[in-house]
Amino acid sequence: MIDSLSKRFDGMDSPDPMRDFKAIAGKASKSFEAGPNGRGISYCIRNDVVSFAENRAGTFVMLSVAG
Repeated sequence: MIDSLSKRFDGMDSPDPMRDFKAIAGKASKSFEAGPNGRGISYCIRNDVVSFAENRAGTFVMLSVAG
């Protein structure tokens, strides 16, 4: 999701880029630090979002015992 939003932000050309950023990102706007840059937007992905995703991507093992 973060990657697809990043691709949409890269080509942004808008008279009010922050309004459009919030409209496109919705609740995911909390995952970015963003600011207007002319008619575009400059953004970066927050570090805590990346580390949370990396920590969550682990191995899940389920054991069961037949009784």
